[in-house]
Amino acid sequence: MLVESLENILQIGVNYISVFFDAAGLLAVTWGGLAAIIYLLSGFFSKNTKKNQNYYMYKSRKVFMTKIVLALEFFLAVDVIRTVVKPTWTTLGQLAALVVIRTALTYFLGKELAEVEEKID
Repeated sequence: MLVESLENILQIGVNYISVFFDAAGLLAVTWGGLAAIIYLLSGFFSKNTKKNQNYYMYKSRKVFMTKIVLALEFFLAVDVIRTVVKPTWTTLGQLAALVVIRTALTYFLGKELAEVEEKID
């Protein structure tokens, strides 16, 4: 009886935390997208030198990729938190697959981000 009520309380807490981190991830992607659009528009309406336009294009990519990497971290945290509460072999397998996919995405985005930063500097 006590264990069940504690599990319910823990589940409710995990649900609230998951919603918070999901919202943070969505906010990061939205923020990055809006900032990228602003940089692209700045480049489009700036002086028509090719160098300026390329700078703003790379700057927009950098901002957007940075926020995507941040969002991936938030989304991964949500999956880990949800799995910790009631782990089953199925959820652990799904979590492992998600961790591998998101880690690979983060790695390759990080490499591309380094290339973009080189072009900006």
